[in-house]
Amino acid sequence: MGNLKSKLFICSGLVAYLLFGQGCGDDKESDMPITIPSTEDTQPTLQKDGGSTTFSFNAPQAWSVSVTETTATRSASWLKVHPTSGAAGDATITITAEPNATGETRTAEVTIRSGGQTETVTVTQDYSNFITLEQREIVTGSEEQTVTLDITSTMEYEVLIPDSVDWITDGGNTRTVTTRSHMLTIAANSSYDPRQTEVVFRGKTDATLADTVKVYQAYKGAIVVAKNEYEVDAVGGALDFKVQTNLDLEVTVSADWIKQVQGRTRGLVEKDLFFDISPNESDSVGREATITIKGKDTGISQDILVRQTAYVPVLDTVIYRTGYIWEEAHDNLPLLYYAYVERERYYTNGKVYTDRFVDNGHMVGSSALIDPVDFFPGKPDWIDSDVIYEKYQQTVNDSLWVFYHSTKVPTLADIRLGELFDDGYTGAAPGEWDKYVVSKRYDENLNIPEAEAIRDKWERTTLPNGWYFIDTTHQKRQLLYYGESWIARPTLLARFYDQFLVIDGKRIDFLEHLPKHTWNLYSENVAATSEHGAGLKYTFECKSRFMERNFYIAAEEIFYEKNMK
Repeated sequence: MGNLKSKLFICSGLVAYLLFGQGCGDDKESDMPITIPSTEDTQPTLQKDGGSTTFSFNAPQAWSVSVTETTATRSASWLKVHPTSGAAGDATITITAEPNATGETRTAEVTIRSGGQTETVTVTQDYSNFITLEQREIVTGSEEQTVTLDITSTMEYEVLIPDSVDWITDGGNTRTVTTRSHMLTIAANSSYDPRQTEVVFRGKTDATLADTVKVYQAYKGAIVVAKNEYEVDAVGGALDFKVQTNLDLEVTVSADWIKQVQGRTRGLVEKDLFFDISPNESDSVGREATITIKGKDTGISQDILVRQTAYVPVLDTVIYRTGYIWEEAHDNLPLLYYAYVERERYYTNGKVYTDRFVDNGHMVGSSALIDPVDFFPGKPDWIDSDVIYEKYQQTVNDSLWVFYHSTKVPTLADIRLGELFDDGYTGAAPGEWDKYVVSKRYDENLNIPEAEAIRDKWERTTLPNGWYFIDTTHQKRQLLYYGESWIARPTLLARFYDQFLVIDGKRIDFLEHLPKHTWNLYSENVAATSEHGAGLKYTFECKSRFMERNFYIAAEEIFYEKNMK
């Protein structure tokens, strides 16, 4: 094994190296070492049940790895490395061992090659003791019989036969790590009843390691099966069992969802019985039927009860659908909308269940207004004498709010458009989840654990179940000047709400339903009348589309020249 802590040499000509890109000395790349960090373990030990470890290094050239047994030149098939090759530079490989059932510790070497250099990682794996029987059920006739069992063990074991059982005799022992024959002698059964017991093979030094064989013995002229009852799953499938008898058999079934079929493989004796069980499509009711085995021309029979469970459907898909319901204004109540989420659960039996969660109602209250400067302290002295603010009026209904205002000025020539202020959201922006407040709570029992486990587009959250909402009013203000002072300020407030539902540990948001706003400002000339001179009208408006409904707000300011008559 190479030196695992490769030294790094710094040549005295470092400055020249940095300036001219030349290395120290005349060493070739093939002579440069493989560098292994000091934190890496070059002699790792893996668990007996298998497992993985990683190993990092730096290779001066393209590299490859190979695995060999430490006690022979053969490949170690129980140890895998990935990847097995790579380009020069930093690299990390994963070393994985299969479970060790050999009964002894084993080692292998992982050799890393880069150019003319090699480094070796020695991997050790512990072993675990075990006792395994190849056969775990014996069905015999009433005659005396010696049964040979194949048993694999890494340790000495003992055979435990219940004290009350005197009709089975132990016939041997073994302690090598190999498969050996172990014999049990079953005495003749002269009674008219079948009998059964269990024989345990247990480790002498470790009583937790054991395996068991069940022994069933018939009486002469009987029909014996290992079990009188069988539980089968709702999905159906094969039901196979052995019948020990010296009689010719007749088989009948009490229900058509159990059908006897021919032998599934070659070499099976004619007294092995095979049945196909149809699926039980009911998701609430189990069912049972009887298989009756009779001896021809005898009064001997055996009933086998078969129970099949009801089908337990599995949640396959969950879809959360967001929507809303408008409630028109009535009885002095404003226009409202109710957000809702439908949770559709699709099960493997084809059934679909829908749950609907509806939020408390939210009103939509967009508005417009105009602030004249005479409402504010510090107004210019000339305002009271030169500017006349006339009475305003407004038109309001469920989806419309228009504010009208007029002002008389000495001349329109001094009217000009001022600054536009975008105040953004007066509350919080949609998606600032920590600023939303609770509007409605639900019990945590409404969560579906299977739905929680399904990954989808909805963001995970630990918030309690329920609805959360926030005011997302968006405000803009426009200044209108007369000379050097502003004299009117149209203001628009597009007031809407956003909300989300927490269910199944997920945040079901309504971001796709956010309102779409279009802001406009335009002016137009107004003809003179007998009441006033020519005018100039400014219209500041916002058109909103929310939940498939249109909303309109506008602030309309008209400046008239004073009638000089």
